[in-house]
Amino acid sequence: MRTRFRIDNTIPEGTRPNWWTGAGATRSELALVYGSAVVGAALVWWLIQKNEPWAIWQSGIALVMTADLFGGAVANALSSTKRQYQASPAVGTSTWVHLVRNPVSFTALHVYPIVVVALYPGGSWWWGIGWYAVTVSAVVVVARIVPGYLQRPTAMAIFVLASPIALDLPGPPGWAWLPPILLAKLLLAHAVHEEAYRP
Repeated sequence: MRTRFRIDNTIPEGTRPNWWTGAGATRSELALVYGSAVVGAALVWWLIQKNEPWAIWQSGIALVMTADLFGGAVANALSSTKRQYQASPAVGTSTWVHLVRNPVSFTALHVYPIVVVALYPGGSWWWGIGWYAVTVSAVVVVARIVPGYLQRPTAMAIFVLASPIALDLPGPPGWAWLPPILLAKLLLAHAVHEEAYRP
């Protein structure tokens, strides 16, 4: 019987760091990330243009954010990404690398809910600031407070409770999907410490 799981947390020698898909990502992993980014962006753009037409500049910004969120959620779940973010940093690692490796500071960089209420009609500041604060707080709880064996179920509990609230709360038209996808990327995929499975 073929072994389906092989744990390998070491970064292969000679591979360059890749802060989106992890060092040494396989073709299958890359296909999942880029495919999700493209299909997710296209799906959201189609839904928005059908119901809430935006200006060209708004559509462009939305496509970039959407591709980053959909592709990034999948990228952060890759074993190659987990391996790179969770490995011990090398001596002399830059401040930027330390920043993006830290789940809380990495999450704090994702100000998308605030950007959305600033640039798109129909939203209120409490929605943007509120979802930003919920996301950062959730990551603090999972990455810094709960013990390791409770990280994954705690993250999932927050996600399943927050998702229906996000879909029901009034926000900018066309952006109700943002809080759940943001939580999927930063909480479920990035904040939870997991072993790296390799082929």
